[in-house]
Amino acid sequence: MQESQELQAQLAAKQAAIDEMTDAQMKASMMVMQQRFLLDSMVFRSGIDSLAAANTQLALSEAQSNRKFYIAAMIALLFLAGGSLFSFVRARQHSKLLEEKNIIIREEQERSENLLLNILPSLVADELKKKGHTDARFFDDECLICGFCRIQQNR
Repeated sequence: MQESQELQAQLAAKQAAIDEMTDAQMKASMMVMQQRFLLDSMVFRSGIDSLAAANTQLALSEAQSNRKFYIAAMIALLFLAGGSLFSFVRARQHSKLLEEKNIIIREEQERSENLLLNILPSLVADELKKKGHTDARFFDDECLICGFCRIQQNR
């Protein structure tokens, strides 16, 4: 309550001071207030401009950082793609080499089978290929080529 009375007293004193002022003093006071207002608005505007400049600088540095990240990611992807391509080419070369070796192996296998058939009767050669060994048998010279007729008779 006492504070309220003090504030009312201060307000009454200021009102009395305003009433006592002359027109010239009022104009001077108004001019000072306008100048203070302009000065405050210029200071405020300057603060806003400096904040805008700081925000622009921050956005620019963020864009540069993003650009560096994207460049690093692209380089990493290029290395990955290059490694994959290199692995693919090596696997293809290896596959061709294995295919050539398989062809040579098949040719040699056919050659060894033909040689085996030239040396042994076909029945013995087949048994040797299947079991890895053969049972001893007797063949006449005349039946050495086929051997099948004698084996059938012995059974």
